[in-house]
Amino acid sequence: MEFGLAGCDAGLAAPDAAALPALIAEAEALGIKSVWFNEEHFQRLLHTSGGRICPSPVIMAAAVAQATTTIRIGFSALLLPLHHPLRLAEEIATLDVISHGRIDFGVARGANPRYCDAYEVSVDETRARFDDNLGKILSYWQEEESTLGGGRYNVLPKPAQSPHPPIYVATYTPETGAAVARDGHRIIQSGIQADWHLELMLDAYRAAGGRVEDVPLGRFFHVAETDEQARYEAERAVRDLSERLTAIGIAQRARTVREADIEPEALYEQLAVIGGVDTCIRKLERLRERYGIRRINMQSSFFGFMPLETTMKSLRLLSRDVMPAL
Repeated sequence: MEFGLAGCDAGLAAPDAAALPALIAEAEALGIKSVWFNEEHFQRLLHTSGGRICPSPVIMAAAVAQATTTIRIGFSALLLPLHHPLRLAEEIATLDVISHGRIDFGVARGANPRYCDAYEVSVDETRARFDDNLGKILSYWQEEESTLGGGRYNVLPKPAQSPHPPIYVATYTPETGAAVARDGHRIIQSGIQADWHLELMLDAYRAAGGRVEDVPLGRFFHVAETDEQARYEAERAVRDLSERLTAIGIAQRARTVREADIEPEALYEQLAVIGGVDTCIRKLERLRERYGIRRINMQSSFFGFMPLETTMKSLRLLSRDVMPAL
């Protein structure tokens, strides 16, 4: 199995954005294969320990590209209707060049009403804008010249990867998941997703020709020496996360979980991999055997409720004792 870090702060509880590149370089040295940045806007401190930081994902990716050499750098995901396709095509291609072909282009429809209102984009137009923008970006990367305004222009640079960086679509609708597979792209799945919904998505994706082993699956993750120690270290973060998800109405908004799925005990079982070394190995093997999952995107800071020191201790133990077993 391969492990990545995911979140608007890469699933870490960094004190500020300036600290992230060095932390991700340390994660790379531990064997972490990928890092994924969310695009989120208008975040605020959620609790007294600081909460998450949500820097610009494209700029953060550029900083990480210069601080690392092998880790892949992805987006989970960029909200495509909020971007100009020409500008984004140039920026992602530039990232791919300066990272020597390490970019994974994760995109989403992004129909958040607050975001759409602030960016002056109609929610009703997001589906059409997503399809149109993605089509334009791919054409800019592949064609020698594109029609732009009243002229024909060669959009440069072209990506280092051929024909382009892998496309990952963050979607939680089985019909869209099947369409992504038919288009030859990949889906990416969130950490706030119960088993019953994950199964629906993967079944639809697989039936349409998608390779489940290519799907990154998000999970809140924490490993300690023993189950008792892991429970002690994660208990407050799990409780606070459960309360936060309930307060924002995630079951109604995301529709990938039910209210019962985000209660603390259910969160332990369905949305997280938490435990001692042997327990975490067993839970990961279950995901591999039951669903065919080979890639785990760890949300290790539990939306910022887990202290950075505890998170990094978990990653070191993952590297030393869990990864070799898988």
